Amino acid sequence: MTTRTHLAGALLLATVLLAGCVGSGSTTPTATPSETVEGEVPGANALRADTLSAMENVSAYTADQNATIVQHLADGDLTSTIDVEYALNRTSRSLVSHRTVTRSGQRVTVERYVLDQTLYQRSDRFRAEYGSEWIERDVSESFARHWTLYDQLRLHQLFLDNASLSDLETVTLDGSEAYVLHAAFDTAELNSALRDTLDFPPGVEANATLRATFWIDPETTRPIKIRRTAELTRTIEGQSVDVDREITTRLTYENVSVSLPEGAADASIVGEE
Repeated sequence: MTTRTHLAGALLLATVLLAGCVGSGSTTPTATPSETVEGEVPGANALRADTLSAMENVSAYTADQNATIVQHLADGDLTSTIDVEYALNRTSRSLVSHRTVTRSGQRVTVERYVLDQTLYQRSDRFRAEYGSEWIERDVSESFARHWTLYDQLRLHQLFLDNASLSDLETVTLDGSEAYVLHAAFDTAELNSALRDTLDFPPGVEANATLRATFWIDPETTRPIKIRRTAELTRTIEGQSVDVDREITTRLTYENVSVSLPEGAADASIVGEE
């Protein structure tokens, strides 16, 4: 495997596992809105069509995401958590996120801002390497791919569009009615869709067993909660390790305005990723 293919495979796997951020590319959700009668409970495929259309028309949103990753090691399980607060404006192509990773009692927090095709990041750990808590990276040359990875909602669109669905359920979530769709994925088809979206070469695979549950607002047909689980085997320090991940995302839809904190003016400029 070439270095580019290896790195692309790692990125594809991260995209699948972290809900990270796949968006506009050569593959976009294709379903068209259904003609569900108001007041009637739609079928699963009709709701999917309405939800994909509603997601496509979102201009801004916020997300709270919590991930738990368990590595089943020979000497016991190692658990990590990732907590992300996230806000994105599709019109201005700007975002802000606050990401905290906790592992083995250690906590690392990174703030991220994207404005004017420039990525700004802040972390205490940057000071030792860059002389500043802030770093600035020009991503204009590959911004289309970067933005594809940043827009989490479009990643969920891609997953929903390529899923096999169970029957629709009606439940109560936070005191209000919600529709629930349980989704399973054909790994080969999902890999193909992700490769097309990210413009990766053939042979790049993310081999994981992936399932998802979507909670849908009946009035807006937008997702308000998404839970994904992934099971895979990775090679870590020469050992084959089973890894389980569960990622829960809560979504709200409101105007998002992104501006840089004053400290970003002192950012160290680094090369493009």
